Amino acid sequence: MFAVRLRALVWVFALICAMTFVAGCGDDDDDDDSGGDDDADDDTDDDTGDDDSPVLDVPPDETIDIPGLSGEARVAFDEYMIPYVFARTTEDAVKVMGYVQAMQRFFQMDFYRHFAQGRLTEIAGDVAIGVDIEQRVNFMAADGRSVFEHIDEAMDAELKTLLENYAEGVNAWLNARRAEPQPIGWPDEYGFFALQPDDVPDWTVIDTISFARYQTWDLSNSLYNEIYLTDWADALPGDLYDTMFTRAMATDTVVLDGAKSAAKSGAKSAGKSGTPSAPQRVLPEGYQGLRRVLESMRANAAFKPVSPNGEASNNWIVSPDINNGVGFLANDPHLSLSYPSVFHLAYMDTKELGAGDMRTWGAMFGGAPIVAIGANENLAWGETVAGFDVLDVYAETLVLDGGEPVAVEFDGGEIDLVKSTESFALPGGGEITQDIYVVPHHGPILPDSIDGTTAMSFRWTGHEPSQEPLAFRQLAVATNVDEGFAAIENFQVGAQNFVLQDTNGDLGYFPNARVPERSWAATHKPWFVLPGDGSAEWEGDIADMPQVKNPAKGWLVTANNDINGTLQSGDPTDGDHYWYFERDIGYRAQRITEMLTEQLAGDGITVESTQATQFTVQDNYARDLITATLDVLNSDMTDLSDDAVDMVGFWEDWTFETHSGLAGSDPNGAASDDADVLAAAVAAMGFAEYDIELRVATFGDEVTDAGYDYPYGWTETQVAILGLLDDESNDFWDDVSTVPVETRREIIVSAINDTVAAIAGWDEFDGAPIEDWLWGRKHHLMLGHVAFSAFGLPGFDLGPFAIPGSDNTPNVAGYDESNTDFETTSGPSLRIIHEFVDGEITTHVHYPGGQIPVTGDPNQQDMLANWLTGDYYEMPHAVQPILDATEYMMAFVSE
Repeated sequence: MFAVRLRALVWVFALICAMTFVAGCGDDDDDDDSGGDDDADDDTDDDTGDDDSPVLDVPPDETIDIPGLSGEARVAFDEYMIPYVFARTTEDAVKVMGYVQAMQRFFQMDFYRHFAQGRLTEIAGDVAIGVDIEQRVNFMAADGRSVFEHIDEAMDAELKTLLENYAEGVNAWLNARRAEPQPIGWPDEYGFFALQPDDVPDWTVIDTISFARYQTWDLSNSLYNEIYLTDWADALPGDLYDTMFTRAMATDTVVLDGAKSAAKSGAKSAGKSGTPSAPQRVLPEGYQGLRRVLESMRANAAFKPVSPNGEASNNWIVSPDINNGVGFLANDPHLSLSYPSVFHLAYMDTKELGAGDMRTWGAMFGGAPIVAIGANENLAWGETVAGFDVLDVYAETLVLDGGEPVAVEFDGGEIDLVKSTESFALPGGGEITQDIYVVPHHGPILPDSIDGTTAMSFRWTGHEPSQEPLAFRQLAVATNVDEGFAAIENFQVGAQNFVLQDTNGDLGYFPNARVPERSWAATHKPWFVLPGDGSAEWEGDIADMPQVKNPAKGWLVTANNDINGTLQSGDPTDGDHYWYFERDIGYRAQRITEMLTEQLAGDGITVESTQATQFTVQDNYARDLITATLDVLNSDMTDLSDDAVDMVGFWEDWTFETHSGLAGSDPNGAASDDADVLAAAVAAMGFAEYDIELRVATFGDEVTDAGYDYPYGWTETQVAILGLLDDESNDFWDDVSTVPVETRREIIVSAINDTVAAIAGWDEFDGAPIEDWLWGRKHHLMLGHVAFSAFGLPGFDLGPFAIPGSDNTPNVAGYDESNTDFETTSGPSLRIIHEFVDGEITTHVHYPGGQIPVTGDPNQQDMLANWLTGDYYEMPHAVQPILDATEYMMAFVSE
């Protein structure tokens, strides 16, 4: 049953009582006042439950039979249809959660598992064969089997039991749909693929494993970037590559204070690391496999349901000891802003009705019964991507037999390949097959990379089994930071900047992961394709992972920025270990740090100020870029067009707030009545286009001269342009496509003129005065359907919604630089704030969507409105507040 509201209860009861799968209808089937099922109570009286709980005093609006429960369980739903699961055992809780998640999110879950396992052809046919092959390759272990199978075989026994019970709950919902002549609650999306419940396979443990492992892949793989950078470094002149793709940071903001002093800012060191960046040539002249791989990856990107936005997430912790006795943990992970939302809010409790150990709440992923970001009664946790380099690409020399690869050359000898012939089923019968080869000591070969006797393989730490879900199961019951650290030891792939805080007032930071030791990194540079001859092999794992308990200053911020100062010199190999070759350039962390510092120096940090920090749209990159631009102009408006002069005037008065300029979220709606907001929105619109125009004007001529198109979307070029603005005599200011030698000022003036000319010609502003060039008219959000956007099918997307922000604001709202849509598809997929007062945790949350993705349902996008306006929901987690918020109650029994 999908969203059921009390205002429609009479109609609902009439419908429910006609359903064959319902065990009972409220008080009609129960003889007592508890609302429970008499038979269920008789069958499962194990003396461990609390039959006097007020949870059982609420008459159920619906009763469901799930085989194998140890006793009656309850699920209370609040106004947003967030499920609060009360069960007697952990096994019961995850089983019921499986039913509820399937009830609310089954198509999303089904699409996730098909995608992760490379089985989309089963739904969509051969149009999905490219992405399916890519997924099979990504998760193929050394023996030619899926790593999902290895994880299943190596799984902790308790975790395996929990995932089996979860699968039983999902299948109980699915079986109920199969038993109905006209399935109630069957997702509308299946109509496009003509699929009914009998056509959909049961949920399995492997299904949960596969999407969990895909998440760790998406949060840790650097395959595309390493191949891309190799291509650019091979094609571009060395000084152009070193400048455009600098490894330096734009700010000196690091996660761990005192880890390494910044010798110079990124803006000063762009492209000047002191070490050559060009890769050692390991791919032969004329090799075509690299380009084919890049083209294939770009084509398959549209099918990916969950992707980080440049790893743009924020979290921070503040000790009550420095903040008037009030502590905070805040987190806003930035993933795809899709429909349905990637996150599913939920609560699970085995203490109230039983003698269990769990009372946890927060955000889950559909398809897994674990709280990924959230809290329990004693501890809260949040994550951002740490970004350790845990993947290497190798150039292999193949040994052929009759044209087929059979071995690779390695360390003076040959090693046989493992061959797996993969089958991809098609709707209505038939299949496509693809041979995939694995280099046992490295990993799978990218099929598109095979060119003669050369191919590329890649090695990833996630090709070996690990148990990330176990980390979250243990976090759910951890009582303090130390136990939280022990739980995170199980999180070995997809490294996250975990921040923790407990009700004792302790803070913790631990970005645990398996990170390969590479003593040869300064020679071979792991961010390029490496020689596969044995000279660049992993040497075990780095043992001394960062970990901090109670940081000295009493607070800590992470925003995917440089953790330990490794990149402050611009050389990723500058340190005791090689950790990573790129991180966020630092502006989000810098702005958050500024705001927390100001708040602590004033009246202290509050819930309201924390919400304001998550929502801040001040762009410090814009500050640095525009300030440097104005310094070069030095009030000289010579050669600027009239509109350009006006835009410079807006920039001169700008506070670098990237407001939308609108009164609401409709791009065509009324403008704000605040003059300062309107002026900021015009300045933001001009800045967004100028940022692109200036970088293209500066580097695009050299890139074109080398036979390439400009590389949109790389934040390294933002660091590079800041460095050049300080260097009037740099040769890159000259446009090599023209005879005269251009100066820095001439390129800047040209870029500003091109900016206003471009904006004036867009449909949104055609003929409008510059005062009406509001950022929100152009910058908008589309919530694309998790599956249908990839297949180009209409009818389920939500939007557009006008939004503020940019790539470098803490309230991230990035966009594709390669076109003029300025459409945002990823950003804060959840905002959550935990407040710690006198040993109690209060949680404030919202996310861009609704629990029930059914067109026209009142819960389809009810939390999206809160997300857009910044209104948070205080999520109850004590029994009575949950019951006070309850609008619908379901009972689960076993007959």
